[in-house]
Amino acid sequence: QSFPQLKVANLHKAYALHAMYNTAEAQKLCDEVFDTLSKEELPFGLTVRAFINARLGKMDLAIADMKRLLELAPRKQECYLDLALFYAHLGDIQESQANLDKVAPETNFDEANLGMHQARLCLLQKDDKGALKYAEHAFEKRPGQVDIRAIYGLALIRNDRHEEAQRELDLVVKTDPYCANAYWFRGELHEKLGDEEKAKQDRKVATDYGYIPYL
Repeated sequence: QSFPQLKVANLHKAYALHAMYNTAEAQKLCDEVFDTLSKEELPFGLTVRAFINARLGKMDLAIADMKRLLELAPRKQECYLDLALFYAHLGDIQESQANLDKVAPETNFDEANLGMHQARLCLLQKDDKGALKYAEHAFEKRPGQVDIRAIYGLALIRNDRHEEAQRELDLVVKTDPYCANAYWFRGELHEKLGDEEKAKQDRKVATDYGYIPYL
């Protein structure tokens, strides 16, 4: 007997566990149902599995799933944004930018996330002023999105605006205690301010979550 609602519920649970950095459990749940997904369920399954693999550092598998999703999804913008993120993690700036160039923002979400990803590419290329410009634009569009706020915080650090960066990253951690990159970025800030102990503490939280630094 098939329980399609249970399968989808397990995928949603896997996605939630991934967001909480419980990646092993998320992968187990996803693997249990993936091969039984219907054509209608497959796009969400590919999304979940791609992000789990990315969290595990298996970017080639994440990219393969996202490219497969690109063929199925009626709305392509988020696929291009996600592919840009995965390539950024690999340090492949050219391929990341190529995917961002395909994004034609249809929503506030698209525009804000396009700005965030452009900020990431600027940070990878040590263009700190450019990163801040894009991060500010993304932040203005969606100030409540924690990953955008975290990138904004890092851009502030790299532009030596430490007090503002502290405020932003403290707020991100308070809002979402599972935002591992915010802990890592705040560790960089503490190090710049000469507080090695706090830097170590924040970086330990990030690495305990399984965070893989790339910026």
